[in-house]
Amino acid sequence: MDKKSIEVIVGRKPESAVDKDKLKTTAALPEPIDVDDDDGEVEGRADVRTQMQCWRCSGISWIWYDTDRYNDFTCCYCYSVNTL
Repeated sequence: MDKKSIEVIVGRKPESAVDKDKLKTTAALPEPIDVDDDDGEVEGRADVRTQMQCWRCSGISWIWYDTDRYNDFTCCYCYSVNTL
């Protein structure tokens, strides 16, 4: 049997109120990547698709990780807010 180790970001319970503009919901399945989306521009940062483990339910879900835009994520399983 083959095994693979992966890194998972672990969310934590928010210590204060979250900014609703920087709150995004996680996804149970990864979103498809559009490989034909080539506008020729380089913006200096990249979104990284990775997995997050919820602090409350321990569910592992997919996120687009970019702390410039999203600092908090709502778990798609238990709806708890996770801060990165």
